[in-house]
Amino acid sequence: MALRGFLGFLLVLAIGLTMSSYVFFNMTEHDKGQQFLSKSISDSISQQAKQEDFLAAEKNVNFSCKETGTAYLNITNSRLKMNCSDVGKLPFKTMVANAIYNDIYYKSYGCGFFNCFTSTENFPALMAQQTHQKYWIYYLYLLCADVILAIILFAVSSGWHRKANVFGYVFLISGIGALPFYVTEKIFGTMADFMNKVFYVQIALFVLGVVLLIWGAALKSKHNKRMKEAGEDYEES
Repeated sequence: MALRGFLGFLLVLAIGLTMSSYVFFNMTEHDKGQQFLSKSISDSISQQAKQEDFLAAEKNVNFSCKETGTAYLNITNSRLKMNCSDVGKLPFKTMVANAIYNDIYYKSYGCGFFNCFTSTENFPALMAQQTHQKYWIYYLYLLCADVILAIILFAVSSGWHRKANVFGYVFLISGIGALPFYVTEKIFGTMADFMNKVFYVQIALFVLGVVLLIWGAALKSKHNKRMKEAGEDYEES
């Protein structure tokens, strides 16, 4: 039973990491990441700069785009390349936020994936292009780990009632993660398509977990009844 519990814990952990890798892989696609972060960046720079500074910068960018077709803006200790095709189409603050995001996204960071967690300076690397493909690789590895752990757990769980119970708990616990997604939906009113997919997967896991636990309880009851009819006072764990 201890082995089943340990393997079940590892499977729950692996499933959680698998879904997290999928989420981060999608979030670090350029357009999706920009959708998530540009508004936050825009709000941040609005608090740090005065309105007249924005008006002056916008005038310079518009002039440079008109005259040369290119424009740069010195901000956040970086020389940001502005997208002249967005002039007149997007609010200037959004253009600046997008330029800051592009600077963060395409920057080459001198840290490994796990080292970036411990470095405040390099922490944005976790949302950058250089880590985007790594999330997909981790997702595939973790997906394989899910399958292997599930096969081992299935093999070491003797009796269908035990198999149903242990996988029922695994799926139930894994599906509880749907609650934060539901709360997020209620607060912000919308979720990206890939977040919706994760949400539905977790709901399915939760429902499947409940079904398996009910089935496992019914099988256990029948098993104990058969053992008593055979003349043995037996109670399964």
